[in-house]
Amino acid sequence: MESVFYYVFILIINLIVFLPFIIIGILAIISNNTPNNKIITSIRKQTINERRGDIGEWLTYNVLLSPQVLGSRKILRNLYIPMNKGHFTEIDIVMIHESFIFVVENKSYSGWIYGCEDATHWTQTFKSGRRYHFYNPMKQNNTHVYALSKYLNMPVNNIFSIIVFGEGCTLKQIPSSSRTPTIILNRHELAVVLNNIISSSETRFTLENIDEIYNALLPLSLTDEKTLENHVERINSINN
Repeated sequence: MESVFYYVFILIINLIVFLPFIIIGILAIISNNTPNNKIITSIRKQTINERRGDIGEWLTYNVLLSPQVLGSRKILRNLYIPMNKGHFTEIDIVMIHESFIFVVENKSYSGWIYGCEDATHWTQTFKSGRRYHFYNPMKQNNTHVYALSKYLNMPVNNIFSIIVFGEGCTLKQIPSSSRTPTIILNRHELAVVLNNIISSSETRFTLENIDEIYNALLPLSLTDEKTLENHVERINSINN
């Protein structure tokens, strides 16, 4: 019965994710017969890359939530962790598990991915020869890990960094190990790798601990518009 509820939940989530595309298509047809297309314009403000990122994040969230992953856990998405000088850092997904707190950074890139632990930027390349650079996700997620550790007043070795790339890319040259607990993988590997980590780890958190941490972090997922604006400005300054 639990598996039935799970698959029904996945169906509902996928409908929610793809519904904007259906709306855009319907409104595009309507717009051919009416001069008022303000609604279409407002929906299209969200770029294709942003939608791809949203979908990728939901797919990763679904894996973490699924019965494939062992052990007790609670999951939160899009947490804004306070830092110094009024800044915040955004974490895509936090899974509070009995073995670790897993901080998950989701990346929805295509092409070939190259990078090393200490580089400021990694490289995305295509067969055509095109190249793009993006901020090193290891550095990015380490910022998340240390911010979360400080916020929870918890040793950093209780927190595990996971960077998940979608199936549209090939991880050609990336670090196989790092100075901090970090795993970099494609989404299809996530459940198996997580279970290997979980199986070889001690139980750090009781069910009561998991609830306490979840309740402490829950308010950070309910963020006002000003916080979002400040976070976007900060990310843009890093990428530029």
